[in-house]
Amino acid sequence: MKVLLWLMIPVAALIVGTIWASIRSRPPRPAAMQDSMASFSRFRRALAATTASSPPLRRGAPEDPADPSKLPANDSTVREPGTVGRPV
Repeated sequence: MKVLLWLMIPVAALIVGTIWASIRSRPPRPAAMQDSMASFSRFRRALAATTASSPPLRRGAPEDPADPSKLPANDSTVREPGTVGRPV
């Protein structure tokens, strides 16, 4: 009888651990509407503060660095119109 009692301890620990793990792994409850609206308004205020204090773009910097018209003329990637497929 004492042996069965000692064998029940790990079984009981396994059952308690399984119940605890299943409770902890449940997805969280959805947020209340007031909480999500408050979070969204905090996000909008933070975004507005960030964009208002961001530094302006440098003057003279190209808007699109991948624009072929901004590349130097001796660059091998610049091709004349109608030369697609021909070696440079």
